[in-house]
Amino acid sequence: MAEEPRILIKDVNKEIISDLCLVCVPPEKREDPDWIKGMEEKRAWALDMLKKWGSFAKVGYVDNEPAGMIQFHPVPEENIVWIDCIYIHEKRYWQKGIGKQLLVSLNEDMKRPSEWFGNKPPSALVVRTFPGESEGQLSAREFFKKKGFQTIGDDPDFLYYPIEKKFCISTAHKKSVLRIPATG
Repeated sequence: MAEEPRILIKDVNKEIISDLCLVCVPPEKREDPDWIKGMEEKRAWALDMLKKWGSFAKVGYVDNEPAGMIQFHPVPEENIVWIDCIYIHEKRYWQKGIGKQLLVSLNEDMKRPSEWFGNKPPSALVVRTFPGESEGQLSAREFFKKKGFQTIGDDPDFLYYPIEKKFCISTAHKKSVLRIPATG
């Protein structure tokens, strides 16, 4: 029986921004000038995100090598955290539990009070998935649904995971209209 890989999840900070950028670049493209420019642009963007939001991404490592990431940002006016992207770049890392551990780590963090939400936890995690999986890889929709995310309205790619037990979602508009029902 094959030994499970040792997975470590780290919050992105200035010291590991380069790892976040590398996760999105195929190994064979890491010397390509266009891809290098893209990594530089992502690095600048990531530094801005750190200043604006603080924690906004996590990197999953397998044996000290960056293997996957999850990016997210708070939406204080809706009391949610939006998941922008979850990505495991190389086939050898698929189906190893890296995505699951990235999501579990984010979910655990979101259960704690946050200054963005009036020193309370957010009410839910929200994501809009899209097709693009490779053969042998779970689609993003399948992944999130297996992890307990629920569909919002009629759009099978618009999903949420309630953190607050009384959280509900309304889809009166194309944009997410989120609210917490009155207790009673």
